[in-house]
Amino acid sequence: MTIHNKPLQQQELLHVPDEEEALFMGRDQDGVVRIRANLHSHSTHSDGQYSLEELSQFAEKHCTNIAVTDHNVFAWRHKWLPGLIPGMELTSREGIDFVTWGTQKEMHRLFEDIRPYRAKRNPLFQPLHLSATEVIAAVRERVPFILHPHYGSVDGLSTIPPDEQQPLLASTHTFAFLEENALLSEQKNALANHVALEWKIPFIATGDTHRDEKQYVSTYTEMPFVLLVNGPMPLVHRFLKTLHTSFHNNVLRPTSTMEKVQTGTQVIVRNGFSPIVRFCLRVAERCMGIRPKAAMKNVPRPLL
Repeated sequence: MTIHNKPLQQQELLHVPDEEEALFMGRDQDGVVRIRANLHSHSTHSDGQYSLEELSQFAEKHCTNIAVTDHNVFAWRHKWLPGLIPGMELTSREGIDFVTWGTQKEMHRLFEDIRPYRAKRNPLFQPLHLSATEVIAAVRERVPFILHPHYGSVDGLSTIPPDEQQPLLASTHTFAFLEENALLSEQKNALANHVALEWKIPFIATGDTHRDEKQYVSTYTEMPFVLLVNGPMPLVHRFLKTLHTSFHNNVLRPTSTMEKVQTGTQVIVRNGFSPIVRFCLRVAERCMGIRPKAAMKNVPRPLL
């Protein structure tokens, strides 16, 4: 569900002793404490416009936590920054992207796990030498949740045939999310929502943000501050677990055509033309029927 974007007041920082991560929360106009996050964004460590320090400042200013999910890399810090959720976006051999999150220590270990499988040339933006199944297994070894991002794009699950999508969705639907992506069309987001409903996978709103302060904080998922799972589980895990099992609101601000062009320019500036060329080739393959089109008829159904 998409609701109107309203600022939060009386901001507080939620921090658990002996944990590196801390999240911002605030009160809405009715006095309800809420916590919100854009769970898909990029920094200068891959193809984003802003540093981690700047993103932390945006998170505090707008009371919106930001997951830093750079491509095939995790930038470990001596001291993690408030309002930032550690994460990565990993690209499998098939060219399918997967996003995941965890504590800084978990992300660092996961990065060390996948580092030997990165391409020698342009490792941030070339696929890993790991299949989609192997990427999922590596993620599950370290952290509890995964996101299937931009389902309808040529970098999403819809880029492979339905019979190949089916086992990936079947093996992840109990710990996965799907996303409503601010960079994608309404039609592609509706397709992702259909998959989420079909497979009973929680649906969140993300910016897939690369540039512009407003874009980092204007698309997010929000829920009342009820971290249902207590005990030794880290704060980031408790937030994601509650998000996966509880009602939440999605706030999406679609990006304009000009903003999409500017994002594409930002990607080229940071990593050259190779990702754009790969994207265009996949689009051409879809047009020629080599890759399946993103359509309802190509969505795999769960096995009974």
